[in-house]
Amino acid sequence: MADKTQLALDKINNLFARNKEQQKTYHAPPSFLTAQKNRKSSPGVCIITCSDPRVIPEKYFDFGIGEFFVIRNAGGRAADALRSLAFFDTAFTFSAVLIVHHTDCGMSHVSDADIRAGLKKRVPEQRAGEIDDMAFGEIVDGDFERSLKEDVQLVRGSGWFDEGVVVKGCLFDLESGGVREIVG
Repeated sequence: MADKTQLALDKINNLFARNKEQQKTYHAPPSFLTAQKNRKSSPGVCIITCSDPRVIPEKYFDFGIGEFFVIRNAGGRAADALRSLAFFDTAFTFSAVLIVHHTDCGMSHVSDADIRAGLKKRVPEQRAGEIDDMAFGEIVDGDFERSLKEDVQLVRGSGWFDEGVVVKGCLFDLESGGVREIVG
């Protein structure tokens, strides 16, 4: 266990060292209030995508920092993103939500049952009932069309956003780098 902990600490220290290097060329973005003031009058797009380190929307859509709102979570699932969407829409407003899942996603290989079993090994037994009720957003049988339809419907059906907000579901192909619309 000590080797694993040391390896983790070494990686964290490496991140801090990288940060020191990037500070040499760093340019601060506008303050929150300045950004909010400037965005209030222009429609925005919010991208929900996976937190997988192979999936970087700034690269596969070729945009810069601050151009779009980006929410990342395991599987790029809308249920985990609703709180952030509500914040962005309140603070800035947006006109579209683009939900992007990707091929070879871990959430299509690891089931909710697998995650529950892993949690039960690590937490006190008295929390088993709580864990049994948890959903983690697995993408059943790699059916990305189904998961995207679920997520688009969840955002549209939430009632939290203006009726005119466009919500689309897309699939990013890790092999080709292409993104295609699945749910419009």
